[in-house]
Amino acid sequence: MAQEFLSPLEHMLLTAVVLLGNDAYGMAIFEKAQELGKPYKVKVPYGSIYATLDRMERAGWLKSWLSAPIAERGGRRRRHYQLQGLGQKLLRDSNAFHNDLGGKLKVAWGMA
Repeated sequence: MAQEFLSPLEHMLLTAVVLLGNDAYGMAIFEKAQELGKPYKVKVPYGSIYATLDRMERAGWLKSWLSAPIAERGGRRRRHYQLQGLGQKLLRDSNAFHNDLGGKLKVAWGMA
């Protein structure tokens, strides 16, 4: 079986979920992903956030649950997300792959 790696969007969203901890819900994930991409001029398309989160949940990378009703939101709930074992493995493997490539480039470019 071939190694599976994350797309840049998946990598950013999963990283945002980890960084946000218990506050990982849709808009917060979007904002954190935007913040992560900003130094590299990478924009996260808002329209793809929920479809990608849903797909990653169906694949077993994430789990989600609804919060209690929130008065400030007119009684609406927030969907919170948490990284699962497979998502954690994919994030670690993808991160290790990119770090390894980056290290090799630094050597090749005489920066190491």
